[in-house]
Amino acid sequence: MTAVTVPALRLTPGLLCEPHQTAAERSESRSCRHPSTPPSTVMSDPGSWGPAEPVSSRGGALPRGGAEERRNTMNLLTESTFCYQFGNQHKVKEPNGRRKTYLCYQLKLPDGQTLHKDYIKNKKKQHAEICFIDKINSLNLDKTKRYDIICFITWSPCPFCAKELVAFIKDCPHLSLEIFASRLYFHWIWGYQVGLQSLRQPNIQVSVMREKEFADCWENFVDNQGKDFKPWEKLTQYSTRIRLRLERILGKTHRTHLASEQSSECIQDENDCVDAIRNLNLDAHHPHYEEWTQDACS
Repeated sequence: MTAVTVPALRLTPGLLCEPHQTAAERSESRSCRHPSTPPSTVMSDPGSWGPAEPVSSRGGALPRGGAEERRNTMNLLTESTFCYQFGNQHKVKEPNGRRKTYLCYQLKLPDGQTLHKDYIKNKKKQHAEICFIDKINSLNLDKTKRYDIICFITWSPCPFCAKELVAFIKDCPHLSLEIFASRLYFHWIWGYQVGLQSLRQPNIQVSVMREKEFADCWENFVDNQGKDFKPWEKLTQYSTRIRLRLERILGKTHRTHLASEQSSECIQDENDCVDAIRNLNLDAHHPHYEEWTQDACS
């Protein structure tokens, strides 16, 4: 009997197909869950053969037991990406292109327990802040409980994103949002200043990242290989300058309201003066009294 040689099938992780499958069928199978994956779980990484991350019936990842276990379920920033993107220097060399918006966030309970954390970067047609809002909404959080969200962001929000963040928190009173920005985005443009001022809301706080916040971000979102955060040169000096700049921008809101109140007081004083003249009867017998009062009130 003549031996028949059967060509070996090459299996690609995440893609199991029959030899007779068409190109369209193989393409469709790429988007399907691996056959060995139980229907109640979803692979956290399509190209990974590791354990799947459990998903709640309401959508969104369930919190894991320990901090280290939760940490291993998310992608981490590389050390070079963190230092380049989060660096608060005014000018840097751009070997990797323009610095982008990276947003690292932690969802916590009031007691400090971290339920979820991840990072997002801006897309071609969608800013990182909008992606962040969509992500939090997808978690379907219990509205009867309080949650704190801490964000570390490379650039402060633009006016549009600031408006969306304010609307998001107003619609979700069970959430509080704390934003720490490494740098201020177009801070010299009036419209962007107004956007930052609009973030002064009861459940929103915006601040500038200091060494403490950089260290927290390094610890929770960077593949640091167990190394401690090492501040770059003049980090504190840059942070102080940016913080003072932000305080001046946010302080304009107070000065604007104060000027408005002072203007209202002046108008009220003028109205009181006119009323007093109208009620003044000392010279009512004078033939030109009506002309005087009309001139005073005009």
